Amino acid sequence: MERLSERSASIPRSVLLMAVFHEKGLHLPFGSAAAFTLAPVCNYWKQPSVSEVQSLHRHGRPASTARLFANEFHDVAHGKGPLLSEMDAIKILRARPRRIEKHTGENITVTTTSCTTAHQVLQVLHYSTSHLNETPLVEVVVNEINPNVAAAALRRLVSPPFLPSSFSTTKRGIRYLNNKQPIHHGEVTEQEKGLYIQLTTLLQKKLYDCMTVQVDTLSSFAKNDDSSPMLIPKNSTLDYIPIYSKSSTLNWYAMADILFSASVISNIQVYRSTNRKMAPSRNVYLKSISEKESLFDEESTTMFDMAVQFLSYNNVITSSFVRCIGPKRIVRDVLLPLVIVEAARKRSHNFHTVEDSMLEFDEEEEEEHFDIFDDHGDPLTKNINHMLHVMSSYLSLPHSLEVLNCDDLSTTLWCIAQIYDEPIISGSQWPEEVHINLIRSFMKRLRKVSIHSMGSGIDISKAIWSVDRLVKVLEQREPSYHVNESWQLDGIDLPSEVIFPGEGDNQPIIDKVMSKSMPIRDEATIMFYTLQCELLKCTSSSSDYCKMNVLDLGQIADILCAAISLEVPISDLTSLIKTTINVLTSSKSTTNQCNSYGTLSRILWSLQRLRVGSGQFQDLQTEAYCVETIGERFLALIRDQKTPWQCSPKQLVTSLRATVMMFPRRPNAILEAASYLILASDNGDMAEPDLYNSSPFLTECNEFEVSNLLFSYALAGHFDEDVYFELTATMLEADIIQSCTPSSASRAMWACAVLIQLIPSNSDESVFYERQVDLFHQLSGILLMTSNLSSSDCSGAMWSMAKTGYALDKGCFDYLAKRLSSILEHSNTRTVAQAVWACAKMIRYEKFASEIDSQPPYLDSVVLFFGYLIDHGEQMTPLHISQTIWSLGVFYARGSLKDADPALARDLSSIAMQNVDHFNTQEIANIVWAFSKVDFSDAAIITRLIRHVTTSSKLSEACTSQEASNMIYALGKMHIRESVLFNELSLILMNQLQGASSQAIANALWAYDAVALEPPIELMGCWAREKLGMDAFSSVTGEKEKTE
Repeated sequence: MERLSERSASIPRSVLLMAVFHEKGLHLPFGSAAAFTLAPVCNYWKQPSVSEVQSLHRHGRPASTARLFANEFHDVAHGKGPLLSEMDAIKILRARPRRIEKHTGENITVTTTSCTTAHQVLQVLHYSTSHLNETPLVEVVVNEINPNVAAAALRRLVSPPFLPSSFSTTKRGIRYLNNKQPIHHGEVTEQEKGLYIQLTTLLQKKLYDCMTVQVDTLSSFAKNDDSSPMLIPKNSTLDYIPIYSKSSTLNWYAMADILFSASVISNIQVYRSTNRKMAPSRNVYLKSISEKESLFDEESTTMFDMAVQFLSYNNVITSSFVRCIGPKRIVRDVLLPLVIVEAARKRSHNFHTVEDSMLEFDEEEEEEHFDIFDDHGDPLTKNINHMLHVMSSYLSLPHSLEVLNCDDLSTTLWCIAQIYDEPIISGSQWPEEVHINLIRSFMKRLRKVSIHSMGSGIDISKAIWSVDRLVKVLEQREPSYHVNESWQLDGIDLPSEVIFPGEGDNQPIIDKVMSKSMPIRDEATIMFYTLQCELLKCTSSSSDYCKMNVLDLGQIADILCAAISLEVPISDLTSLIKTTINVLTSSKSTTNQCNSYGTLSRILWSLQRLRVGSGQFQDLQTEAYCVETIGERFLALIRDQKTPWQCSPKQLVTSLRATVMMFPRRPNAILEAASYLILASDNGDMAEPDLYNSSPFLTECNEFEVSNLLFSYALAGHFDEDVYFELTATMLEADIIQSCTPSSASRAMWACAVLIQLIPSNSDESVFYERQVDLFHQLSGILLMTSNLSSSDCSGAMWSMAKTGYALDKGCFDYLAKRLSSILEHSNTRTVAQAVWACAKMIRYEKFASEIDSQPPYLDSVVLFFGYLIDHGEQMTPLHISQTIWSLGVFYARGSLKDADPALARDLSSIAMQNVDHFNTQEIANIVWAFSKVDFSDAAIITRLIRHVTTSSKLSEACTSQEASNMIYALGKMHIRESVLFNELSLILMNQLQGASSQAIANALWAYDAVALEPPIELMGCWAREKLGMDAFSSVTGEKEKTE
């Protein structure tokens, strides 16, 4: 438009032309091309109104202005220049699709302000060429257009509404898509589909050729291989690419478009090669492009690599590129595509590696196959690391941070987490100080109210997850980032939930103190507190609505998992957990929209780790309903799938274990799902159990998963005969036994010991006990062959052997006791008390072990156990105290520990008295029974313990006849003649006389006789009926009393 007057030169070309069309009613004389309208142009620039046309006329005389425009249009229409300039065409092609609803009475018209069809894209490309009076042949148009316009056009064709936005991110990033772009709906003609494929293929070919020429010219520039990557000052950068070939030169913005487009096509290519479901019938463009083989001939990945090679050639080119396109496009068009392509490359490599492992390769071919993934000196890796370094330096600058919003900041952190978490880029150097500075500055920026308040809940959850992953990577690779004990805020008290100085829009006053010496975990935790407050902050329009309400189940799981990983105290997460429970229970839509077993397992694991099920966040019924809702969705997915094997063993085990640990001995839907998977045949139908072969699902399980399945069924108190045989058969397989760890062996033994107790009375118990003996025999060998046993492993296995009476491998029991006694400093009172109880139970089998009258070897360990428990008495629970004292009584009753320290019983009685108000009736009965066996002489302690039962109406009602009998027996054995206690305990016994055993009644009568007290006549009569069959004893005795 060289001939435009100076007055109108500042007005966009397309607006001027539209004004002429509107005023003069001109039509385009394009012949057969008349079907192509200027809809995209009009939609983007908007049809000028009458007032806008009048304002144009004010630039000059109306008549002359209109005549000038008409002359200019005449020149354009006769091939003397394009209708759209390069800048106008690119702006139209880059316009993002958005929906505008126009309400006209009862009708609603939805329009889009972007190119939404391939014909519209071709139309814009045609208007940017000089052949406007010709029929628009696709090959001619693509060959004629400027490469920068071609790059913008290809980007438009691989973006929504043509292709789903899910292909512009990785598989992990799909759950963080904000407000997914509209996808094309309605009928699409064959001509439109053919044109779309043709345009995409030709544009990619054109850009590939341009990129090849551009890379070939790099030899004329200084490489500076020895210089480290660095961001050079702006006054030393280039505003344009220094290649003087207008027909094939791509500018900086076009290079960014190429990176974006190539990443999307590479992502689709990998999904095709790995046989993933990727062609939904609603999107015909995706279906068409996925069927085009020539589009996926490695040109997209090669073009991406060439662009990276060019942009990372030296510091001048890289710095010029990043400074030109700006921070926002660096995040969207460079950093994210880098992650997409490298993740797709790695996924494709892993997939083909698995396939190729089934084939036979010679050494040379295999070595050549892996050359591109060589971590030492790979040019592509060096190029990517160079770009990452320069981009990180640029994004950390203050003026860059001011441009980025919450979405940009969280996306950048997410990309860095993806790069270095796995890592997806082989040979990536980490940690680099520039990346650490970037992470710190982004976390600090996210704490500003003006930033996080404008972010969505999805942005916040993405930031929290990303920072948590980065902290883990840093601490794993560089432990010095974990703890810095010297760091502290002298004289400053920082409460947990607070808006820190510097998080608002005011000048920071504390950030100088929070220098680099602050551990990055603490910075991440501070950011978590701030963003948690933002998530839970209610909106002004509703007191019950917050940003947590819009999150899906996966994003909620990310937040909870990050809170656990960052070790945030549960007391500071109360509001977050309450809101989570409210979101999941108020409507089932959040849970029902989840189709991922992994997400369901992560949310259940998080809830269990955060102590849901304890009733401290909501009432138990509400918390149980929340967990049941998730379990029902898990079961629904199992039933709805054509094959149930899409659920991995890890996902099932995690979900089931977490559920039963929150609500043990309670039926749940995941137990039903587990039973279905364990018993299903190859075609998904239920099969008859095989006593010696595993089910198809269990063949994919390892020893850890099988033992945890057994553990979950035991903890749930759910015994299924078929499931029991399937799980134990799998546990007995040779490969499972060979790889079994001590922890898994101990866990499986504990679970079997619990499940054996749940066998129905009408079942053949011998079959189950035979399987249990076989399993214990195999697993005990594993325990004997290792010295890497924890205290829990030893205690659990000892308890299992004692509970089931397994005395065939007593050498294993002796070894476990000795091992536990050697690691008491790493034990706790629970495991030691459980081990003492197990030794007390096993003492009864000693007479069958040998004809030699000797004490069992584990008694030396028992003495050490008692000493440990007395030293840590303040940590013992009432149950552990009761078990320990009961065990002491058993040892004395069996004639063992006769030479033990006499102070042992006294020390244990002192511990018991400190917890007397917390004992239940069974625990008190066991304690007083045990003291009666060790010749304990402190009657005050015994009477104090028993009075705790008799003076409490709650305990008296809960006391059983057996427990009352044991307490009466203890009083008699210790010659404590307390008639009040005898009468009160006898009353409890007589209230449950019908359920009392004859032995219990006999013990009570013996105690009365021992202290010379008259027993109640009802007790005598019951004993006479049970033991002697004297039905008339009560009446005869009564007549005798009357006569006297």
